[in-house]
Amino acid sequence: MQELIFDILKIAIPGLIIYVTVDSLLRRHFQNEAGIRATKAKEDQRGTLLPIQLQAYERLMLYLERIAPENLFPRLHEAGIPVGALHMQVIASIQQEFEHNLSQKLYVTEDAWKATLQAKEDMTAMYQAAFKKMPQTGGVADYIQETQNLMEEFGVHPTQLAALVLKEQLNGLFR
Repeated sequence: MQELIFDILKIAIPGLIIYVTVDSLLRRHFQNEAGIRATKAKEDQRGTLLPIQLQAYERLMLYLERIAPENLFPRLHEAGIPVGALHMQVIASIQQEFEHNLSQKLYVTEDAWKATLQAKEDMTAMYQAAFKKMPQTGGVADYIQETQNLMEEFGVHPTQLAALVLKEQLNGLFR
């Protein structure tokens, strides 16, 4: 009887050791495989999302360029246009362009979006202030001059400040 138990143990103990070893190796292998798949999925997602994020930053930079006075006035100014009509076109253009780019909020950082929104608000307020500050009998040239004077008072354009934030946040995508 003892001999039978001893024979069973001679077979069972090495079998148990082999089972535990194989089980341990397979668990590690499957965990590694799961980790590799998860990493690959993240890389695939990043590869899909990164071009969209780059495009969003590009569109916001373009928006900032388009609302700057040096680009906005030449685009909207028409010969003989009354200054009040030009002012309304300026404000409407800033708002329309902003609404057109509203979906970019999904793809940029919160800081980048806040900087863009702040630039929009500052530029709108600056155009409003320039319109109110100009002489009542003034024309388009006076409006443009008042705008330039206010921009000089700002020191750094609100659009330039926002562009710096966008560039900083964009660089963060590659770290």
